[in-house]
Amino acid sequence: MPEDLSILDKEVASIISSIPKGKVATIRAIAESLGDRRATLAVFLSMKKLKSRGIDGWHRVVRGDLRADPGAIPLLKKEGVAIKNGIVGRSFVTNNVRKSGLLLRMRYAQRIMRDFIALKEIKDVRTAAGVDVAYAGDMAFGACVVMDREFNVIEKRVVRVKALFPYIPTYLAFREFRPMYLAARSCNFDVLFVDGHGLLHPELFGEACHLGVALRKPTIGAAKSLLVGDVVGDKVFVRGIHLGWVLRGSYISPGNMISVEDSLKVSKMFLLDHSQPEPLVLAHVESKRASARQA
Repeated sequence: MPEDLSILDKEVASIISSIPKGKVATIRAIAESLGDRRATLAVFLSMKKLKSRGIDGWHRVVRGDLRADPGAIPLLKKEGVAIKNGIVGRSFVTNNVRKSGLLLRMRYAQRIMRDFIALKEIKDVRTAAGVDVAYAGDMAFGACVVMDREFNVIEKRVVRVKALFPYIPTYLAFREFRPMYLAARSCNFDVLFVDGHGLLHPELFGEACHLGVALRKPTIGAAKSLLVGDVVGDKVFVRGIHLGWVLRGSYISPGNMISVEDSLKVSKMFLLDHSQPEPLVLAHVESKRASARQA
């Protein structure tokens, strides 16, 4: 197996190896084998990589409309698969592929770690950090920027590591935790802003929660889009419970060691002219600058 394949690539390769000769499976079926149909795009991109590496069985995976890859058609026909105008006959489709459950295990880990979250009031916030990640190819650049209440930058750190997992909605922490954690762990701050969700997550355990539990620091999620919840005025409710806020178009929620009310108060303390708190804006700039140098 090529060394440059990600954890997901290797899992997908294992799944497609279970498709019998003379049969095909859809990309969606592979995603469901992993444990979540939201992984369909990630599986599609993984299949492109597996094809380029010549991984056995790549030709037996088709799109949702049963259209085969043009390069796969001769191989499928040799196995007796009927194809007309690039479309595989429905009788040749199988859902009987190896069940992986990789994403189910990740979801279970989120639920277990959720028990370590502590929401509480926070006082005397003097410094806040922001952490963000940018990419160049398969390299991730995590940046952490620390500011005081007067918006002076007092510390910054950038790390470069290989990205080990692709982007899949609601599993962002499994892609970005490592560069974020490595960038933030050696910085000194009272609160950490994370470019991702806190409690406003389907499992009530977003990226800001992951970092807050691991660092044992107060964290606040400041995300650009909403994954779950109902917006009423400037408040966001999940299953009828007030867990977050809408602030200038960003979705604010506690990650760990800070209350719902204080997550808004502290966010406003470090807000200038942007939709997100200033430490997060500068962390985004630093990570993008580092990734641009790599490119």
